[in-house]
Amino acid sequence: MSFNIIVDCTWPCPGGTDHACILTNSSIQCQQKHNSQWIWNDPTSAPQYDGEPARLHQPCITAPVPQLTPFFNNNNLTTVNATQTVVTWPPMDLYRPVDAYLSDCGSHYFCHQGTCISKLKSGQSCVSSHQCSSVCNNNVCQDDDPLPPAVTTPSPQQQDQQQQQDNTEHDGPWAKPDFTTGHLIGVIIAVIVLICAIVLFFLYKRKTRPTTTTTTKPKPTLPKTLQDVDNSLPTPPTASHLSTPSMQQHQLQLQLQRQLPSSLSCPSPSSIPPPYSP
Repeated sequence: MSFNIIVDCTWPCPGGTDHACILTNSSIQCQQKHNSQWIWNDPTSAPQYDGEPARLHQPCITAPVPQLTPFFNNNNLTTVNATQTVVTWPPMDLYRPVDAYLSDCGSHYFCHQGTCISKLKSGQSCVSSHQCSSVCNNNVCQDDDPLPPAVTTPSPQQQDQQQQQDNTEHDGPWAKPDFTTGHLIGVIIAVIVLICAIVLFFLYKRKTRPTTTTTTKPKPTLPKTLQDVDNSLPTPPTASHLSTPSMQQHQLQLQLQRQLPSSLSCPSPSSIPPPYSP
């Protein structure tokens, strides 16, 4: 059930862009922004968590519920003074209601017993639209918009806020990088460079490899004449090369035979003695 309350906030808050309407367990007032806060950017929509969204199976925190005093006045959004405003609490936001399931979980999860889990599928029972991908209608999750004609769709401002939340989830430090065409071109160029490097390496190794040369022995040539045969025969060893006594003696005998006169080797007829006669 909604009722009017007085909050110490104006939209926008005084103090510049670094101030916003902050929702805590004790109050709703304009404060300086810092990380991990619940910021109420629009009094007609639910507060949003300004920080890194919780992922699947990570601990989650729900939105604070301050103790507020109803303000009985028929003029909604009436400024009480320069720093206060009368607003309706909780905001009538069917897609993001202010209930026990409004948490810091990402857009694909909801907080269940202090942990982010995947949202329910279409047709499953639910108690809050935070449990469904679209909306919870008659305690059943539905993919298509089941709103009755009297209920309007989210305003453009709410859609922009939801888009900003989705962008924050995808652009955070835990988001996975998108594989773009530039990445594909880079991978193709890297593969081509690697292939060229491998080919050049094998060509270099093949060029610097030592080559083995086979030497062919010359074929022996036959002597054509006797002179060539004589020249090819080994010369007999000289006396200077003879070391054994037997060889020296044999050599001396050969020299003596060469020095004997021819008369000794072949006697003449005049030197033959006459035959013996009795």
